[in-house]
Amino acid sequence: MDIRLSSTEVIKIEMVAHEANEDVSSFDLNYRTAYPPGQPTTFYIVFSLYTLQPDQYDLRLEFVAHFKTSEPTSDAFRASNFTDINAPAIAFPYLRSYVSNLTMLSGYEPLMLPTLNFAKLYEQRS
Repeated sequence: MDIRLSSTEVIKIEMVAHEANEDVSSFDLNYRTAYPPGQPTTFYIVFSLYTLQPDQYDLRLEFVAHFKTSEPTSDAFRASNFTDINAPAIAFPYLRSYVSNLTMLSGYEPLMLPTLNFAKLYEQRS
């Protein structure tokens, strides 16, 4: 089966400037797989991101990576770890780039999200 990242989109964004008295930054990233009904050759990786940058801003966003397959996804494919490890690893650089550009174009220092080991994250989630 051929699998490709077909597009990405931000479906929700909230960026609020503030002058927090906190000195500690915060970062939280979650992701999940979604299979849209009636589209057997499509699946999504949905990232939910929250970060607090002290004395600058809070950023919340949902970022969706759309994947297309050459065949309908089977139960075996859905049970595999491809959508927990490989697909997020393919899509994450696009999210990193988006966040870096968004923060820079908003007048802040570009925020570089950390690199992630999705295989290790998968082991921790299981």
